[in-house]
Amino acid sequence: MHILYSNKEEVVQVNPCAQKTKAKNGMKLHYWIEAGRGIETNLSKEQVLEGVKRKVKSFGYEWKDVTGSSRIRHVVDIRHLTQFYLYKNGWNYTKVAQLMGKNHATIIHSVKKCSELISVDKDYKEMWTEYRVR
Repeated sequence: MHILYSNKEEVVQVNPCAQKTKAKNGMKLHYWIEAGRGIETNLSKEQVLEGVKRKVKSFGYEWKDVTGSSRIRHVVDIRHLTQFYLYKNGWNYTKVAQLMGKNHATIIHSVKKCSELISVDKDYKEMWTEYRVR
């Protein structure tokens, strides 16, 4: 896997072992994984958060549903997918936990559970694919 980052003038290919976050020209770049490729963009944390909120809304949920404590299966699924998505896009467990109002151990469990379900449950894998694309 190669990691790319760009500003408006250039696209640079970086060693696959590069760190997940870098600073270039004083601008912090976030490691962004989408469709199996690592891409760094200059999206701010707020822009990433707004994108995730739009994804959640496109599934018919409110942000408070995702950050809440409901144990209804379909709400839990969207919460786990959101946490998994953020983690897979370079956010660490602690940052995801702070954003979601949870403990980092909860996020670790969520990411493991989501990863397991994607590998064994066809419907869950389809939901994950749809979540990534929206």
